[in-house]
Amino acid sequence: SSSSSSSVPPPPPPTAPLSASEMFSSNDFDSREVTELRKEVTLLQTEKKKLEFALRQQENRSLTEPRLNVVIQSLRSGLPADMSGFRSLVQKQQLLDCAIFTEDSTVVLSVVLFLASSLNESVLETVLRKYPTAARCYLTHVKRKARAHRQLNRPVGSRSLADTYSVLNCPLESALQRWKEARESTEPLTRLRLLHLCIPSLQPFPFYMSLLDEEIQLLDRQIKIDSHDQIIKEKHADPMFNKFPPDPIAMSPLNHTLFYSLFYHPVATPDKLSSPQNMKSTFKIDDRRMFWLKLQSRAKVGDWQGGPYSVHTLPQVKGMLGSLKFKSPFGFAPFVEAIAHNNGPRELMELFTSLIDNSEEKATIAVKFGIWPLAIDAFVQQKDKVGLILLKNKLMNDLGGTDSAEYRAKIDEIVASKKIKWKDNAGRRTVRW
Repeated sequence: SSSSSSSVPPPPPPTAPLSASEMFSSNDFDSREVTELRKEVTLLQTEKKKLEFALRQQENRSLTEPRLNVVIQSLRSGLPADMSGFRSLVQKQQLLDCAIFTEDSTVVLSVVLFLASSLNESVLETVLRKYPTAARCYLTHVKRKARAHRQLNRPVGSRSLADTYSVLNCPLESALQRWKEARESTEPLTRLRLLHLCIPSLQPFPFYMSLLDEEIQLLDRQIKIDSHDQIIKEKHADPMFNKFPPDPIAMSPLNHTLFYSLFYHPVATPDKLSSPQNMKSTFKIDDRRMFWLKLQSRAKVGDWQGGPYSVHTLPQVKGMLGSLKFKSPFGFAPFVEAIAHNNGPRELMELFTSLIDNSEEKATIAVKFGIWPLAIDAFVQQKDKVGLILLKNKLMNDLGGTDSAEYRAKIDEIVASKKIKWKDNAGRRTVRW
């Protein structure tokens, strides 16, 4: 027995399991079978991912739908609603869809503000670009908040309001906002530079581009006129600048700039930027507006008679036979008003009052400024007996018995005349003054 046991060989040592590469490289499978197996594995993995995604969607729907109804109903009732349970982007978009379906801007804004607090900037902008209704509600909220706090520079994260319009695909609103922000600068040169930066964004919109171009031209002109006039003022080279020290006109309206030009530079040649004629042609100012500003500026200066631009010569035109006559695009009542407002000569007021064609307007102006003979003549022209009687009472009250005696006597004489056929206005109760 001992000899038999010694002849049995020992068992072989355990071998390590083969790796996947060794298995597939063995002779049990050829290369074609390996390729097929790998394809099957890939297909199974893809199918697994699809099933997992479908399962997650089903879970989201089953969990979200009940909460959606509760949250939307609370928001429509004006009650606080907890939206923190909507964690995934899919859930949040479903909530936004339901809010938009209600057509209630308050509900939509509440959901959008929740999205703004729970999503990063780029994702929020992507969502808002897909939902124009939500974008409009959000932009309205941002503008109102910015207006209330006077801070238009950081509405969405670090973006300006103009940039927010741009990323939400609102190019016109973005361009107009940049223009508005440029006009808020109080330093002329800085504003001019910022206005130039607005040109590219407004070029696709011809109407607004023309307005911007006009504003840039005007501001550039104003800056140059201010610089030139400041030198004249410092050198005391013009008596007008000593008598009426000018204020800067940069960033002022076109009307004020033209008034300034007519006031300080009425005779500037058309090639000068300060020339009223140059300004009229550049900015296409109509004759009526130009005439009005000429009247106001020359009355302010006190240039009443004699000069080529005086108030007296302003409305004079040559007739067919070379004679001078008076003509005004808006009548002569504004002349009387301007002369009276600037303490002009009384005889000039009487002249322009007498040139008023409408007898009722003439009577009103004459009574207003105490030009009594013309007032009496205007009432006679209207055959207004009641007006004359009221005027007589006014003369007694305003001037007293002595100073008004001559005018009252004239009125009595006219009223007693049998040659005038008076109008039947005895029932009139409205007093003119």
